Amino acid sequence: MEEITGRIAGQLTITHDVILRGTVQGDAWVTGGAALTLYGLVAGDLHVDEGGCAIVRGTVSGTVINKGGRVQVFGTVGEVTGFGTTHVDEYARVMR
Repeated sequence: MEEITGRIAGQLTITHDVILRGTVQGDAWVTGGAALTLYGLVAGDLHVDEGGCAIVRGTVSGTVINKGGRVQVFGTVGEVTGFGTTHVDEYARVMR
């Protein structure tokens, strides 16, 4: 599993298993077959494609858009939408 730290300008596309401890200044996309564990910040939206997986322990300033993947939210997100399997922990913060 790759670990990404630091600041990423623009969009990030995740095609394999990643732990993100840094900041993405745009949107992040998790493709099918990939997994993201987020401890850092996604300043835009987080898109999770069919077959993808995201565990949010950090912050997504925008919307988490589940397009048929698996999403678990334990941190802070702007909003959660979509049609995949989504779990929002009772201690998570959904701002909208």
